[in-house]
Amino acid sequence: MLGVEDAMIAAQNAVIAAESLSIGTCYIGDIIENYEYHKELFNLPKYTMPIALVVMGNYDTKPQIRDRFDKSCIVFDESYPTITEEFINNMFSKEELKDNDFAKRFYKRKMDAPFFKEMIRSIKLYFNEWNA
Repeated sequence: MLGVEDAMIAAQNAVIAAESLSIGTCYIGDIIENYEYHKELFNLPKYTMPIALVVMGNYDTKPQIRDRFDKSCIVFDESYPTITEEFINNMFSKEELKDNDFAKRFYKRKMDAPFFKEMIRSIKLYFNEWNA
């Protein structure tokens, strides 16, 4: 797993360098999905697993800055806090909290989505190479 960390650090350094030169970047999240397709596409040898795929180029238009969680919700000092209902309520905007089903839809969009199930399937296949 040390190689995974190294690969992600290298990818993020490339992203920071590109963005500093006004080159747009985008992580392609499905790189760890579709095991068979990516294994063939990249001619991956045994014990090799793609961890990051970043595309770079010039933006057609200036990207819109999206709302993000407040830094206090994602950066912690020395320890990970206990996540309470109050903590979660502070993370989300008042508009999101008005929608009683927001958390359920957010969870379903990520964790119950077909891509997530495919990602789990593919990760198991990659790790099966080491367990065989």
